[in-house]
Amino acid sequence: MAIPDWFDLMAGGASIVGLGYAWWASRQATGAKAAAEAARRAVYHRNAADEVARLTRIAEGILTAIESEQYSLASYHSRDFIALAPRIRQDHDSWLGANGVKLEVAIGLAREIAQHLLTGVGQSDLEGARRVVVEMSSLEGVLRRNVREGR
Repeated sequence: MAIPDWFDLMAGGASIVGLGYAWWASRQATGAKAAAEAARRAVYHRNAADEVARLTRIAEGILTAIESEQYSLASYHSRDFIALAPRIRQDHDSWLGANGVKLEVAIGLAREIAQHLLTGVGQSDLEGARRVVVEMSSLEGVLRRNVREGR
């Protein structure tokens, strides 16, 4: 074989090695992309669970304020809940899925409580506040479990 034949064989071999390296790098990049997407979803789910936990704390504040007959504080917490909950519902609607109904129920109850606080508190407001806490705690538990299980 002449020198040009060796050169052609070496160039062909280098091309095959380069093609193999490109294939390997492509596989690595695809895996990295999938891992980044999974991490992004996990952060999104964790943020949703944290925001629902914040709503749960506000709902507990409403209940505590009504139980201790601090109605202006209960009204304040109700307004916070009513302002924050619909945004959270919209931001995380796809992940909440069917569990979003619990949030809708809690929003409705909080609106009723806020309306009653303007006219005078009754036993139904205390029961409504308890239901809001139960619904929010339940939703928070479902979301926290989903985060732990990676759903």
